[in-house]
Amino acid sequence: MAGLAVSFNNFRPIHYDNDESMDNHEGEIDVLMTNVYGLYGLTDALNLTVRFPYKYWKQYDVEHEDAHHRNQDQTGLGDLTLGLRRIVLNENFGPGQRLFIDGAVTLPTGKDYSINPFGNTADSIDHTHFALGTGQVSYTLGAEWWVRSEFPFIMGISSKFKSPLTESNAGFYPGTVAGLTFHAIKQSPLIKSIFPYLKIQFRREWPDKWAGAIAPNSGAIFIDMVGQLIYEVNEHSSLVFTIGYPLWQVLEGSQLSSINYALSYRFKSF
Repeated sequence: MAGLAVSFNNFRPIHYDNDESMDNHEGEIDVLMTNVYGLYGLTDALNLTVRFPYKYWKQYDVEHEDAHHRNQDQTGLGDLTLGLRRIVLNENFGPGQRLFIDGAVTLPTGKDYSINPFGNTADSIDHTHFALGTGQVSYTLGAEWWVRSEFPFIMGISSKFKSPLTESNAGFYPGTVAGLTFHAIKQSPLIKSIFPYLKIQFRREWPDKWAGAIAPNSGAIFIDMVGQLIYEVNEHSSLVFTIGYPLWQVLEGSQLSSINYALSYRFKSF
């Protein structure tokens, strides 16, 4: 199986600490991403997965420009992810359960950071705090469990753990991320071919490091609510509108607002 998903997000940097000496650099960031993905059956129970993103990233309406922040954009390939997905339990007909476990490795194929944005020379060299890739290798472990019954919603729970294996040439070592998500998908459409989908996400992000030092704008705990409307165009494609809103969060320094909106188009070809 192969396919793609196109999504758009808008973010706004927000200052979260009380240090008035730090500059919050008001502005907005748009991210347009196309994810090409594939799934190939090695056996009846084991699949090879691949995901390759193409990104357009733009920062604009910056309050004032300097070496750290300015109106700019980047376009290009992101980091390639290769993985294995194992079907542990798959009851296909009527009420039943599905259980999957997976593991993946993300490789540094996207353009990464040119310099350490927190280094001693960062104030004198134009650079960015965002990049198309991370420049290092990470691994991800995950699991999903879904239950379909006579209850109006298909219920599910999924977990993810992502951690770095290497440091980038610029000294970037991203923090470990652990997440747990509860899912509820309505079995019958709200309106013809439109299905509501609700998620509650718990996520912990440990601080990033640059050249061994903790980055001042990293490390967080989130509880988010995500609502989706899935419009099934046909058996091969769908449109998905997503709104994510933080129910509770603890953030450090200046970070991106976790309130986000996305419109995705997903196409599957067998």
